[in-house]
Amino acid sequence: MDDLKLITFESLQELLRRKKETFLLIDVRNPGELEKHGKLKESINIPLKEIKSMAGGGKAEFKEKFNLKKQEEDSHIIFHCRSGPRAISAALVFKTFGFHNIGIYSGGMLDWVAYGGQE
Repeated sequence: MDDLKLITFESLQELLRRKKETFLLIDVRNPGELEKHGKLKESINIPLKEIKSMAGGGKAEFKEKFNLKKQEEDSHIIFHCRSGPRAISAALVFKTFGFHNIGIYSGGMLDWVAYGGQE
């Protein structure tokens, strides 16, 4: 996990507010969790189970499955989940496909809600 950047509530909020830097925010929770607890409107949902199912496959197939064709290896990608661990697991799979500009919003939705972030 040495080259995964930890993203704080404040830095994620600033990225979302500025909208100058292009990044992809991936929520790796299950769809039922999004329905129950809400989601960040700027995020896309790719459940961890689906990401893990593609581990060990080809990079082109991986990018195709998750509609990531426009994402380059240095694209800024931030992962989040409910509290952090699944985001790390997803990021590690993405690393195996060559993505290296990866951030983890470690507090996840619990942190986002606790600090008053907007869904």
